[in-house]
Amino acid sequence: MTLKTPILKPIVQVLEEVGLRQYLEQVVREGRPIIRLGRYIMLDGPHNPGPSLLHKPKCIAWNTIVHGSWATEDDLKDTTYGEAVHRAYYDWFTRHNRHYGKIALEPHIVIGRVTARPDIVYCNNEGECGVVEIKSYGLDKLSTARMQVAVYAYMLNQFVSVAQAWLVLRDAVLPMRVSELVELGRELFEELRRLPREPPSKPSTSCHRCPFARVCLVPKPVLTQPP
Repeated sequence: MTLKTPILKPIVQVLEEVGLRQYLEQVVREGRPIIRLGRYIMLDGPHNPGPSLLHKPKCIAWNTIVHGSWATEDDLKDTTYGEAVHRAYYDWFTRHNRHYGKIALEPHIVIGRVTARPDIVYCNNEGECGVVEIKSYGLDKLSTARMQVAVYAYMLNQFVSVAQAWLVLRDAVLPMRVSELVELGRELFEELRRLPREPPSKPSTSCHRCPFARVCLVPKPVLTQPP
């Protein structure tokens, strides 16, 4: 892609260099609206498939689409921490990159039956944009993070000119090749569109450990006596 006016390079830092304590304290103090069923907690309502459902088991993908996102108490702690990290980084990024015409936190992008919420999208006045994906983990999970930012780059590129992409980790900041991301994102996007829309036929014996256990409509196996 040839750009008439290149985007100014943004200031980005690894998560370890951005203060988080005040945001963590604020999130814990305020809490979040949730629905509980026993030890299971509803995080989000039913929603179209997004990158987080890539390569997930069929039952998880189906239940997320039909029943929303669910978690246990332990999962909620990780989610709360992740939300605080994203808010802290967005506020820090905005303060240090005021020259951009627009900076948005988790804007919704909907194409067909797929929804994307990239962590940060920034654009200059010429309409050229960049995307930043933030992860609270390190380089050990790079492949998973790369898939997610690839879908964001592809979907965002349908509406604006995506010139830059960054992956911000706990211990690294990685510039991504946009052309490669968009091509990978196209393949993953098609995979998301094919996610199952019907319940799985055979529940696993370990379903009692799943956060969807109380809301899953999959018929339970019938135990019969041996002849």
